[in-house]
Amino acid sequence: MQKLSKIIYLVFALLVIGAAAFLIFFEKDKSKVLNEPEKVTLDFYRYYLKDIYNTNDSVESPSAKLNSNGIYQLDTSEHVKFLNESVYFSSTFYENEIPVFEKCNEDLKTVTVEEVTDAGTFPEEFAEACDFVFYHQWVGGQGEELNTVDIVKSEVAQEFAKVTVVVGNRESGPYSYPIVTLKKEIGGWKISDIELSFEITN
Repeated sequence: MQKLSKIIYLVFALLVIGAAAFLIFFEKDKSKVLNEPEKVTLDFYRYYLKDIYNTNDSVESPSAKLNSNGIYQLDTSEHVKFLNESVYFSSTFYENEIPVFEKCNEDLKTVTVEEVTDAGTFPEEFAEACDFVFYHQWVGGQGEELNTVDIVKSEVAQEFAKVTVVVGNRESGPYSYPIVTLKKEIGGWKISDIELSFEITN
């Protein structure tokens, strides 16, 4: 009877130790997953495909409007507001976009109201450096039905990470492979750049 009690006690002790070890591992793993750049990237693209893509284009890509001097320039107000209020983006994201927007604005200076009106189109059509406004910069689409996203690969090096995702359609398959650069800040991992690709890069 005493021997049986020892066996029961030993089994119970092993179960307690095993459960404790599992909980420690689970909590550690859970914490790691919640803070990984892959998780941030997936969360962002799931939110983007559901709430922004094909529904609120102005937050993703600014469009040209006439300013007070009668010159076409990009209106970035909605775009900047979205980036500032979003939990996903680093302040460096917009800083990286500025050179692209400046080139577009330079081209837009030569576009006249008359030629836009006569052509019945957008001023960006006459500005070669503004072609990025005609597609969704974060997936490359032009209205296609995109409803899936998954991680392809990722590289993490100290405070920086690069995550490649595949965006596509459940029926037709992959569409694009955005490459997302993130940096680790006080509030966690933030997106600092998104580079479009339509194939998996090395």
